[in-house]
Amino acid sequence: MNTKIFLDLELTIVESWTDPTLVNVDKIRATLEKFGVTEVGIFSFAIWDDGDVSDFYKRKLNTLIETALGVKISQILTIPEIAKVVFWKTGLMMDVPEFISTWGKPRAFIDWVLMGHGKECAHTNFILIDDVVQNITTHDRDRDITVTLINVNSIDGGP
Repeated sequence: MNTKIFLDLELTIVESWTDPTLVNVDKIRATLEKFGVTEVGIFSFAIWDDGDVSDFYKRKLNTLIETALGVKISQILTIPEIAKVVFWKTGLMMDVPEFISTWGKPRAFIDWVLMGHGKECAHTNFILIDDVVQNITTHDRDRDITVTLINVNSIDGGP
């Protein structure tokens, strides 16, 4: 089974958007190695728009994280991009604060995977490592897509 891992930012891999001190590096690196992953995506509610993506690169957060984890960041999602996929069938749209408070991170990730990925992602396990999610796995048997949420604080190892 293929594995695609996405990381939250704040309190998962960095202290906060304004304090890029690395946290949980050993735990996350061990998880990436366990799954043989060399690329990760960023799925964080700290990335509100393209301006935040640009800021992410200007501040060299990508380099900091890639160097610490030994992987490449291949995708950075904004909240509007996530919401567009989640709501594509219904046409429903919400502003960023409403989407965050109504959907929440776990539901947003699960819906983003299940609504936005079809048969081309069969036999794929999508994983989100985050500090606010419960450890949950759900499986779409029709497409053989698994969605796993891992709370970074539950990962063994590291300081």
